Amino acid sequence: GRIEVPVDDVDALAALTLALDELGANARSGELAHPCDVAFGRDIVRLLADAEEQLTSAGATRTRESVDIVFPAPGDVDLVRRAVPEPGPTEITCRALASLVSTGTETFCLAGDFEPGTFWQEWVRFPFAPGYSLTAEVVAVGRDIDDVRVGDRVALPAPHAQYVTVPRDEAIVVPDGVRSEDACWASLAVTTQWGVRRTGLDLGESVGVIGLGLLGS
Repeated sequence: GRIEVPVDDVDALAALTLALDELGANARSGELAHPCDVAFGRDIVRLLADAEEQLTSAGATRTRESVDIVFPAPGDVDLVRRAVPEPGPTEITCRALASLVSTGTETFCLAGDFEPGTFWQEWVRFPFAPGYSLTAEVVAVGRDIDDVRVGDRVALPAPHAQYVTVPRDEAIVVPDGVRSEDACWASLAVTTQWGVRRTGLDLGESVGVIGLGLLGS
């Protein structure tokens, strides 16, 4: 069902954090069947869409705006509202359809406890926008874009946000036969391919894989 949140003004978005507690409870109770649970990602996209619809019904939305998930500080989760920039000449603006949730990575980012000098300390700067693998529908294109149209679905490395504006070359058009829930794994598929190609392996070689997590498996 829908997550109903009364909206009297823009500041009432803070009440939507209660809905995040509901989603978090699902994760803690073991209802997430996989470290990256796509159904959980659909819940997030639904939550953000509900927020926009309720704001629109209340007359609070005047321009295209996005409701995003943000970690303001270690241990804190919030929903924030921001204006969506119009796409530049080589950019596209997209509306989220499915967002992959990497519970291990995002929980580690949320904790904010990193070893000095590591990649994590460099990457995670608060306020931090979690999420990095999204399937979305194109809603606007820049004037120099001729290979993507409004209505196309794309896979792109983007955070848990209702709308994003990104360079065209960061997006991959999703074929008609591929579900949005499957296409949002694209960023992780790219990561594994980078790893394989950087090793210089040839077909038929035997290897040992250390760390049989989501990518290693």
